Amino acid sequence: MAPKACAFGYGYGAGATGGSTAYKVTNLNDSGAGSFRTGVTTSGNDVTFSVSGTIVLKSEIGIADNVTIDGTSANITIESNTVSMSGSHNIIIKNIRFREGENGDSGKCSLQGDPYYNVMVDHCSIELGRWDCFEATGSSSNITVQYCIIGQGIDPQYFGALIDGANNITLHHNLWIDNNDRNPKLEGNSQYIDNVVYDWIDAGGVEGSHSVAPWKSDFMDNYIIKGTLSANNDWINDCNSNDEWYVTGNYYDLNVNGVLDGTAIPNSAFTSFGVTLLSSQQHFPSVAVPVESASTAVSEAASGAWGCQPIDSFDSTLIGYLKSYGTQGRKGP
Repeated sequence: MAPKACAFGYGYGAGATGGSTAYKVTNLNDSGAGSFRTGVTTSGNDVTFSVSGTIVLKSEIGIADNVTIDGTSANITIESNTVSMSGSHNIIIKNIRFREGENGDSGKCSLQGDPYYNVMVDHCSIELGRWDCFEATGSSSNITVQYCIIGQGIDPQYFGALIDGANNITLHHNLWIDNNDRNPKLEGNSQYIDNVVYDWIDAGGVEGSHSVAPWKSDFMDNYIIKGTLSANNDWINDCNSNDEWYVTGNYYDLNVNGVLDGTAIPNSAFTSFGVTLLSSQQHFPSVAVPVESASTAVSEAASGAWGCQPIDSFDSTLIGYLKSYGTQGRKGP
Protein backbone atom coordinates (compact mmCIF):
# COMPACT_ATOMS: atom_id res chain seq x y z
CA MET A 1 0.00 0.00 0.00
CA ALA A 2 1.34 3.46 -0.88
CA PRO A 3 2.14 5.84 1.97
CA LYS A 4 -0.73 7.99 3.14
CA ALA A 5 -0.90 11.32 1.34
CA CYS A 6 0.31 14.22 3.45
CA ALA A 7 0.62 17.98 3.36
CA PHE A 8 4.38 17.75 3.41
CA GLY A 9 6.89 15.02 4.15
CA TYR A 10 6.81 11.81 6.15
CA GLY A 11 7.28 10.56 9.66
CA TYR A 12 6.85 12.26 12.99
CA GLY A 13 7.49 15.79 11.70
CA ALA A 14 4.85 15.62 8.97
CA GLY A 15 2.34 17.41 11.19
CA ALA A 16 4.28 20.67 10.98
CA THR A 17 2.38 23.38 9.11
CA GLY A 18 4.88 26.23 9.40
CA GLY A 19 3.92 29.84 8.72
CA SER A 20 1.34 31.53 6.49
CA THR A 21 2.30 35.23 6.40
CA ALA A 22 4.26 35.85 3.21
CA TYR A 23 7.75 37.28 3.75
CA LYS A 24 10.26 37.66 0.93
CA VAL A 25 14.02 37.74 1.57
CA THR A 26 15.24 40.40 -0.84
CA ASN A 27 18.92 40.72 0.11
CA LEU A 28 21.83 38.76 1.59
CA ASN A 29 22.35 41.09 4.56
CA ASP A 30 22.82 39.75 8.06
CA SER A 31 19.93 41.82 9.41
CA GLY A 32 17.47 44.57 8.60
CA ALA A 33 14.51 44.93 6.29
CA GLY A 34 14.26 42.11 3.75
CA SER A 35 16.87 39.99 5.53
CA PHE A 36 16.73 36.31 6.37
CA ARG A 37 17.15 37.10 10.07
CA THR A 38 14.16 39.42 10.17
CA GLY A 39 12.02 36.90 8.33
CA VAL A 40 12.73 33.81 10.42
CA THR A 41 12.63 35.52 13.82
CA THR A 42 9.03 36.69 13.32
CA SER A 43 6.39 34.15 14.31
CA GLY A 44 3.96 33.10 11.59
CA ASN A 45 6.11 33.94 8.56
CA ASP A 46 6.28 31.90 5.36
CA VAL A 47 9.78 32.87 4.23
CA THR A 48 10.77 32.64 0.55
CA PHE A 49 13.60 34.25 -1.42
CA SER A 50 13.92 36.58 -4.40
CA VAL A 51 17.74 36.43 -4.22
CA SER A 52 20.30 33.63 -4.30
CA GLY A 53 23.72 33.43 -2.69
CA THR A 54 25.44 33.15 0.67
CA ILE A 55 24.21 34.79 3.86
CA VAL A 56 27.06 35.30 6.33
CA LEU A 57 25.68 35.42 9.86
CA LYS A 58 27.35 37.74 12.36
CA SER A 59 25.64 35.99 15.28
CA GLU A 60 23.36 33.06 16.03
CA ILE A 61 19.79 33.14 14.76
CA GLY A 62 16.85 31.74 16.72
CA ILE A 63 13.91 30.67 14.54
CA ALA A 64 10.51 31.72 15.92
CA ASP A 65 7.43 29.50 16.27
CA ASN A 66 5.20 28.77 13.27
CA VAL A 67 7.73 29.54 10.52
CA THR A 68 8.33 28.09 7.07
CA ILE A 69 11.71 28.59 5.38
CA ASP A 70 11.42 27.62 1.72
CA GLY A 71 14.56 27.90 -0.42
CA THR A 72 13.07 26.02 -3.38
CA SER A 73 12.99 29.10 -5.62
CA ALA A 74 16.53 30.18 -4.71
CA ASN A 75 20.02 28.86 -4.05
CA ILE A 76 20.79 29.84 -0.45
CA THR A 77 23.69 29.01 1.87
CA ILE A 78 23.69 30.12 5.52
CA GLU A 79 27.19 30.21 7.00
CA SER A 80 29.51 31.41 9.78
CA ASN A 81 27.09 30.88 12.68
CA THR A 82 24.41 28.64 14.15
CA VAL A 83 20.73 28.54 13.29
CA SER A 84 18.77 27.44 16.36
CA MET A 85 15.24 26.18 16.94
CA SER A 86 15.57 26.05 20.74
CA GLY A 87 12.25 26.62 22.50
CA SER A 88 10.30 26.79 19.24
CA HIS A 89 7.76 24.62 17.47
CA ASN A 90 5.87 24.13 14.19
CA ILE A 91 8.70 24.81 11.74
CA ILE A 92 9.22 23.67 8.14
CA ILE A 93 12.67 24.09 6.54
CA LYS A 94 13.37 22.99 2.98
CA ASN A 95 16.12 23.37 0.43
CA ILE A 96 18.65 25.40 2.43
CA ARG A 97 22.38 24.84 3.11
CA PHE A 98 23.43 25.30 6.74
CA ARG A 99 27.23 25.48 7.12
CA GLU A 100 28.44 26.91 10.41
CA GLY A 101 32.12 26.72 9.49
CA GLU A 102 35.24 27.57 11.44
CA ASN A 103 34.05 31.10 12.26
CA GLY A 104 31.28 29.66 14.42
CA ASP A 105 31.36 28.71 18.09
CA SER A 106 33.17 25.44 18.80
CA GLY A 107 30.33 24.27 21.07
CA LYS A 108 27.60 24.82 18.47
CA CYS A 109 26.13 23.14 15.41
CA SER A 110 25.01 24.31 12.00
CA LEU A 111 21.34 23.56 12.81
CA GLN A 112 20.26 22.69 16.32
CA GLY A 113 17.77 23.06 19.14
CA ASP A 114 17.21 22.16 22.81
CA PRO A 115 14.31 21.49 22.96
CA TYR A 116 12.01 22.00 19.97
CA TYR A 117 9.08 20.12 18.49
CA ASN A 118 6.87 19.61 15.42
CA VAL A 119 9.61 20.26 12.86
CA MET A 120 10.15 19.09 9.28
CA VAL A 121 13.62 19.45 7.68
CA ASP A 122 13.62 18.44 4.01
CA HIS A 123 16.29 18.44 1.29
CA CYS A 124 18.81 20.45 3.29
CA SER A 125 22.60 20.28 3.44
CA ILE A 126 23.59 20.41 7.11
CA GLU A 127 27.36 20.54 7.20
CA LEU A 128 30.57 21.96 8.66
CA GLY A 129 29.30 21.96 12.22
CA ARG A 130 31.90 22.46 14.91
CA TRP A 131 30.32 20.31 17.64
CA ASP A 132 27.85 18.33 15.57
CA CYS A 133 26.34 19.35 12.28
CA PHE A 134 22.82 18.79 13.61
CA GLU A 135 21.27 18.34 17.05
CA ALA A 136 17.90 17.49 18.58
CA THR A 137 18.35 17.38 22.34
CA GLY A 138 16.47 17.68 25.60
CA SER A 139 12.77 16.92 25.31
CA SER A 140 12.65 17.60 21.56
CA SER A 141 9.91 15.63 19.82
CA ASN A 142 7.99 15.02 16.59
CA ILE A 143 10.85 15.83 14.21
CA THR A 144 11.63 14.59 10.72
CA VAL A 145 14.94 15.02 8.88
CA GLN A 146 14.57 13.67 5.34
CA TYR A 147 16.52 13.66 2.06
CA CYS A 148 19.38 15.64 3.60
CA ILE A 149 23.18 15.52 3.54
CA ILE A 150 24.70 15.66 7.02
CA GLY A 151 28.39 15.73 6.88
CA GLN A 152 31.93 16.70 7.09
CA GLY A 153 31.80 17.94 10.64
CA ILE A 154 34.80 20.09 11.48
CA ASP A 155 37.16 20.94 14.36
CA PRO A 156 37.00 20.28 17.25
CA GLN A 157 34.63 17.25 17.18
CA TYR A 158 33.99 16.48 13.50
CA PHE A 159 30.65 14.86 14.51
CA GLY A 160 27.51 14.29 12.49
CA ALA A 161 24.43 14.60 14.69
CA LEU A 162 23.37 14.26 18.30
CA ILE A 163 19.93 12.88 19.09
CA ASP A 164 19.91 13.05 22.89
CA GLY A 165 16.82 12.46 24.99
CA ALA A 166 14.45 13.17 22.10
CA ASN A 167 11.20 11.36 21.36
CA ASN A 168 9.47 10.51 18.08
CA ILE A 169 12.33 11.34 15.72
CA THR A 170 12.27 10.27 12.06
CA LEU A 171 15.60 10.19 10.21
CA HIS A 172 15.06 8.80 6.72
CA HIS A 173 16.82 8.96 3.36
CA ASN A 174 19.83 10.96 4.55
CA LEU A 175 23.50 10.78 3.54
CA TRP A 176 25.88 10.88 6.52
CA ILE A 177 29.39 11.43 5.21
CA ASP A 178 32.93 12.14 6.46
CA ASN A 179 31.95 12.50 10.11
CA ASN A 180 34.24 11.30 12.87
CA ASP A 181 31.30 9.65 14.66
CA ARG A 182 27.59 10.22 15.46
CA ASN A 183 25.93 9.28 12.21
CA PRO A 184 23.99 10.00 14.40
CA LYS A 185 24.24 9.33 18.12
CA LEU A 186 20.88 7.60 18.48
CA GLU A 187 19.76 8.39 22.02
CA GLY A 188 16.08 8.76 21.30
CA ASN A 189 12.94 6.90 20.34
CA SER A 190 13.59 7.01 16.64
CA GLN A 191 12.99 5.81 13.13
CA TYR A 192 16.27 5.36 11.24
CA ILE A 193 15.27 4.28 7.74
CA ASP A 194 17.03 4.23 4.34
CA ASN A 195 20.04 6.20 5.52
CA VAL A 196 23.45 5.91 3.88
CA VAL A 197 26.54 6.26 6.10
CA TYR A 198 29.91 6.71 4.40
CA ASP A 199 33.47 7.08 5.70
CA TRP A 200 33.31 7.48 9.45
CA ILE A 201 36.72 8.68 10.56
CA ASP A 202 38.31 7.79 13.91
CA ALA A 203 35.46 6.54 16.09
CA GLY A 204 32.64 4.77 14.29
CA GLY A 205 29.48 4.89 12.22
CA VAL A 206 26.13 5.01 14.03
CA GLU A 207 26.63 5.62 17.74
CA GLY A 208 24.33 4.01 20.26
CA SER A 209 22.96 5.80 23.29
CA HIS A 210 25.23 4.03 25.82
CA SER A 211 22.52 5.24 28.20
CA VAL A 212 21.15 4.15 31.57
CA ALA A 213 17.63 4.53 30.10
CA PRO A 214 16.12 2.40 27.33
CA TRP A 215 15.58 3.88 23.85
CA LYS A 216 13.59 2.09 21.16
CA SER A 217 14.43 2.58 17.49
CA ASP A 218 13.49 1.05 14.16
CA PHE A 219 16.75 0.54 12.24
CA MET A 220 15.57 -0.38 8.75
CA ASP A 221 17.08 -0.69 5.26
CA ASN A 222 20.19 1.38 5.87
CA TYR A 223 23.52 0.97 4.04
CA ILE A 224 26.74 1.60 5.99
CA ILE A 225 29.93 1.88 3.94
CA LYS A 226 33.46 2.03 5.32
CA GLY A 227 35.63 4.73 3.75
CA THR A 228 39.28 5.41 3.13
CA LEU A 229 39.65 7.30 6.42
CA SER A 230 37.65 4.89 8.59
CA ALA A 231 40.05 3.80 11.29
CA ASN A 232 38.14 0.65 12.23
CA ASN A 233 35.26 -1.67 11.32
CA ASP A 234 32.98 -0.19 13.98
CA TRP A 235 30.00 0.47 11.72
CA ILE A 236 28.09 0.93 14.99
CA ASN A 237 29.70 1.79 18.32
CA ASP A 238 29.04 2.70 21.95
CA CYS A 239 25.89 0.60 22.21
CA ASN A 240 24.59 -1.20 25.28
CA SER A 241 21.56 -3.26 26.24
CA ASN A 242 19.41 -0.12 26.54
CA ASP A 243 19.75 0.40 22.79
CA GLU A 244 16.62 -1.56 21.90
CA TRP A 245 16.31 -1.76 18.12
CA TYR A 246 14.09 -3.49 15.62
CA VAL A 247 16.39 -4.26 12.69
CA THR A 248 15.65 -5.39 9.16
CA GLY A 249 17.00 -4.94 5.63
CA ASN A 250 20.35 -3.37 6.58
CA TYR A 251 23.63 -3.77 4.66
CA TYR A 252 27.27 -2.97 5.26
CA ASP A 253 30.30 -2.80 2.97
CA LEU A 254 33.57 -2.88 4.91
CA ASN A 255 36.12 -3.90 2.29
CA VAL A 256 36.98 -0.41 0.85
CA ASN A 257 37.60 -1.91 -2.60
CA GLY A 258 35.97 0.81 -4.69
CA VAL A 259 32.89 -1.28 -5.49
CA LEU A 260 29.53 -1.34 -3.74
CA ASP A 261 29.39 -5.03 -2.87
CA GLY A 262 28.13 -5.15 0.68
CA THR A 263 26.28 -7.91 2.45
CA ALA A 264 23.21 -8.10 4.64
CA ILE A 265 23.97 -7.33 8.28
CA PRO A 266 23.09 -10.36 10.40
CA ASN A 267 21.35 -9.97 13.74
CA SER A 268 24.47 -11.31 15.44
CA ALA A 269 26.46 -8.31 14.19
CA PHE A 270 24.14 -6.01 16.12
CA THR A 271 24.15 -8.05 19.31
CA SER A 272 27.95 -8.32 19.22
CA PHE A 273 28.04 -4.53 19.73
CA GLY A 274 25.59 -4.79 22.65
CA VAL A 275 22.28 -3.94 20.97
CA THR A 276 19.10 -5.53 22.33
CA LEU A 277 17.03 -6.73 19.38
CA LEU A 278 13.26 -6.26 19.33
CA SER A 279 10.95 -8.65 17.53
CA SER A 280 8.60 -6.07 16.00
CA GLN A 281 8.56 -2.58 14.57
CA GLN A 282 8.09 0.10 17.22
CA HIS A 283 7.12 3.31 15.42
CA PHE A 284 4.02 4.06 13.35
CA PRO A 285 3.64 7.80 12.72
CA SER A 286 0.41 8.88 11.08
CA VAL A 287 2.26 9.56 7.82
CA ALA A 288 4.35 6.48 7.09
CA VAL A 289 7.88 6.71 5.71
CA PRO A 290 8.19 5.20 2.20
CA VAL A 291 10.62 2.35 2.84
CA GLU A 292 12.96 1.29 0.01
CA SER A 293 15.79 -1.21 -0.17
CA ALA A 294 19.20 -0.22 1.17
CA SER A 295 20.69 -0.47 -2.32
CA THR A 296 18.02 1.87 -3.70
CA ALA A 297 18.89 4.37 -0.98
CA VAL A 298 22.55 4.33 -2.09
CA SER A 299 21.53 4.88 -5.71
CA GLU A 300 19.43 7.87 -4.74
CA ALA A 301 22.18 9.41 -2.60
CA ALA A 302 24.77 8.85 -5.34
CA SER A 303 22.53 10.48 -7.95
CA GLY A 304 22.62 13.80 -6.10
CA ALA A 305 18.91 13.72 -5.29
CA TRP A 306 19.47 14.39 -1.58
CA GLY A 307 20.65 17.61 0.02
CA CYS A 308 19.86 21.18 -1.01
CA GLN A 309 18.86 21.26 -4.68
CA PRO A 310 20.50 21.91 -7.01
CA ILE A 311 23.61 20.51 -5.38
CA ASP A 312 26.60 22.85 -5.35
CA SER A 313 30.28 22.05 -5.84
CA PHE A 314 30.80 21.22 -2.15
CA ASP A 315 28.03 18.62 -2.12
CA SER A 316 29.10 17.32 -5.51
CA THR A 317 32.54 16.61 -4.03
CA LEU A 318 31.00 14.73 -1.11
CA ILE A 319 28.84 12.66 -3.43
CA GLY A 320 31.94 11.88 -5.47
CA TYR A 321 33.54 10.47 -2.32
CA LEU A 322 30.51 8.27 -1.75
CA LYS A 323 30.66 6.98 -5.34
CA SER A 324 34.29 5.95 -4.81
CA TYR A 325 32.89 3.30 -2.41
CA GLY A 326 35.79 3.28 -0.02
CA THR A 327 38.70 4.90 -1.82
CA GLN A 328 38.06 8.64 -1.29
CA GLY A 329 37.05 10.89 1.57
CA ARG A 330 38.23 13.82 3.62
CA LYS A 331 38.35 14.90 7.26
CA GLY A 332 37.24 18.50 7.45
CA PRO A 333 37.06 20.96 4.55
